[in-house]
Amino acid sequence: MAVSPSKFDEWVKDGRMPKGRKIDGVVLWDVGQVREAWEALRDNPADERNPFDEVVA
Repeated sequence: MAVSPSKFDEWVKDGRMPKGRKIDGVVLWDVGQVREAWEALRDNPADERNPFDEVVA
């Protein structure tokens, strides 16, 4: 699954992805931390919930 840079930045800002480390003007991420955060997103049942399931029409 591809994620846009702006979406990834949003996830970093809200804590769903780890912050990168700036080294010589380049932001780098620990691959293990990103993989762990990605697995947590994938396995999070709250993300699978449909917000319209609770709407009464």
